[in-house]
Amino acid sequence: MTPARLAYILALLGMTERGLARHVGWSPGAVRNWATGKAAVPARVAAWLERHEGYWLRDPPPRR
Repeated sequence: MTPARLAYILALLGMTERGLARHVGWSPGAVRNWATGKAAVPARVAAWLERHEGYWLRDPPPRR
């Protein structure tokens, strides 16, 4: 997962890097490294994000 892809999914889900860190149990620093490309997003985290993007696109929240 590229940093751009990570940023896109986080924006789509309305999630911050800190929020992702909280959800997946990694430190905010580790997530920041993924976001900047200094480290690769672990495969399990990338797969989880991809699944959630799919759920969100198939069943978006109701809008006002």
